[in-house]
Amino acid sequence: MKKRIIFFGSIGFIILVGVGLGLITQTKKSLYEFVNVQRGTLVERVLATGTVKKSDEISLAFAASGRVKLISVKVGEHAETGKEFARLDTASIEAQIRNAEAAFDVAEANLIKAQAGASAQDIAVAEALVTEEIVALTRKSAASAATFFTSALWIAS
Repeated sequence: MKKRIIFFGSIGFIILVGVGLGLITQTKKSLYEFVNVQRGTLVERVLATGTVKKSDEISLAFAASGRVKLISVKVGEHAETGKEFARLDTASIEAQIRNAEAAFDVAEANLIKAQAGASAQDIAVAEALVTEEIVALTRKSAASAATFFTSALWIAS
């Protein structure tokens, strides 16, 4: 039985070695095909069937919104790039510009006033407010001290 195992094992080994050598020595086909470059015309044709439809709607985008004052084109008229189709009513935009200019003028006046310095009246009002705050702080400090003193007396007794 031992001789049989050795015999079949050696036959199997010889077969494996033969198959392995056959795979190693086998020539591989190239994955690439090489051709010489030639000058010529490249022609590609596409053949397709179907239906071509024109688009009935086009999305338009505008830089500003508002009420239309004037429409410059008629239905079916040819459109060109840069052509004016409609004109907006600019009254509300002009009012916004005037308001912005007025706010700018007020801010500029306040800046000039701040750069010039405070008036005597502004200084007097500020000093009065500081004095009121000092008095209020003194009262709070006195009330706090009285509470502390009362608490200390209560703990001591």
